[in-house]
Amino acid sequence: SRVSKACEASRITAVSAASHRNITRMTISIDFDRTWTADPQLWRKFYYDAKERGHRVVIATNRSEWAEDMKRHAIPDDLSIYFCGQSLKSDYMRRMGVQVDIWIDDMPGTVQSGIVIGGVNDSQL
Repeated sequence: SRVSKACEASRITAVSAASHRNITRMTISIDFDRTWTADPQLWRKFYYDAKERGHRVVIATNRSEWAEDMKRHAIPDDLSIYFCGQSLKSDYMRRMGVQVDIWIDDMPGTVQSGIVIGGVNDSQL
């Protein structure tokens, strides 16, 4: 019946909302060049999905400032972009008061110096 379908739909919505309350809120940083730019629509969808679940998503780039070419990469208007310049991204973000929980970056050595991945130093990649 229509009533039972409506009750089922509201139960599913309530369960979904409750499950979002029990997740660990994270700050997720996505690199821009060769990460966001590799598939802007994927990262845009990821941004909105993560935001809906209560996470904070930012872009941290080694660029020093906004450039006109960034317009064509579907960056949401409300997505914060941090221009880290030549600083290590983890150091820069810490100075900005942003504690990043997860880094998504094609060059881990720009995030933190001396990261070991599978026993290989990032300078050897």
